[in-house]
Amino acid sequence: MSGWTASRAEGLDRLDAFLPRAGRAYQADRNHDLGPGQRDATSLLSPYLARGLVDEAEVIAAALAAHGPNDAGKFISEVFWRIYFQGHLEWKPDVWRAYVETRESDLAALDLNAQRAAAYEAAIGGRTGIDAFDTWVKELIETGFLHNHTRMWFSSIWIFTLRLPWTLGADFFLRHLLDGDAASNTLNWRWTAGLHTQGKTYLATKANIRRYTSDRFAPEGLAEEAPSLEDAVQLHRRKDLALADELIHDGPFALLLHEQDTAFETLDLGGRTPDLVIGVSRAAARSSGAVSAAVTAFTEAAVDDGLRRAEKAFGCPVAVWTEDQTLGGILAKRGLSTLAVPWIGEGWLRDALREPLNAHAEALPCARLLRPLQRETWPHAKAGYFGVRKKIARLIAPHLPKDREQTLPL
Repeated sequence: MSGWTASRAEGLDRLDAFLPRAGRAYQADRNHDLGPGQRDATSLLSPYLARGLVDEAEVIAAALAAHGPNDAGKFISEVFWRIYFQGHLEWKPDVWRAYVETRESDLAALDLNAQRAAAYEAAIGGRTGIDAFDTWVKELIETGFLHNHTRMWFSSIWIFTLRLPWTLGADFFLRHLLDGDAASNTLNWRWTAGLHTQGKTYLATKANIRRYTSDRFAPEGLAEEAPSLEDAVQLHRRKDLALADELIHDGPFALLLHEQDTAFETLDLGGRTPDLVIGVSRAAARSSGAVSAAVTAFTEAAVDDGLRRAEKAFGCPVAVWTEDQTLGGILAKRGLSTLAVPWIGEGWLRDALREPLNAHAEALPCARLLRPLQRETWPHAKAGYFGVRKKIARLIAPHLPKDREQTLPL
């Protein structure tokens, strides 16, 4: 597997390279993890989607154009899982807040339990004695990536075999994954533990791992049962989901590109050109622990790539919003007050920017820009994925080439 270059050009190149395999080949081979350097069965687009260098709608449109809705159906469904998780967390933001609070209490509890603390250190150091798991730990730390199926095995072994708090495993992922995403990461770990869909857990088995790693691993001593964990907050309440259109106010305005979204090329700015583009990343906010240097570098490079593209496209000044600056100060320096912000999803970035952005929105014009595919999908994400899945055929219709049948295997 080649190194990760944080640019939109690289993301689009990876999309083009993968498209021939986005149809039936993906459906047949997507669950196989043959190890680093042998990732042809997967798109490797997740870091570019997570950092907003490409967006889901253009990926779906490209897959449809290449294969049509039937052959590309499984790949498209997997892209919608990401959109679903984001929408679900918008409906239930307390899930993220509970994760953060529980993570901190679980970390503090390690100081009071030497045996668990030793087990935790062995796990994150790749010293459990479970060869597959220890290899995956090293791969994650060294590459910033794990195959999706491997993430499921990893989380299951962490929770049910090693009996470690799921929040600490989710935190370990966020500190090292280049494609770290608050919604997908938190809800996938909760799904494995039986907390997302009540009573539905995921059990990693020797046979399954052996089959889908082509005999590279056949770990002994794995848990034989996966009982659902109990949630401190059994039923997280849904909030009202307000997705009204927000238009950019008249007059000069600044566009804020952030680590979740730098693909202004596919953002509807109403045909207008910003007078300033501001970039912001807060990778360190992912965790109260140390976030890997690779994650920080990739995140900052993604935002920088967005700024460089915007500077060229719009011919306007650009600025970086660092933690020692105020948003108001950056805007005032250019004599601007109106701000346009691509939607910031629930998670660490919203936590880090909530106060300054809310203060600005209360005093001065501010528009939150949400892409149509998310706006149309999220209302169906309030419960399980099936609510989204049964709507996919309708949701992809605007992206379907006219010569393709508008059907999708559901």
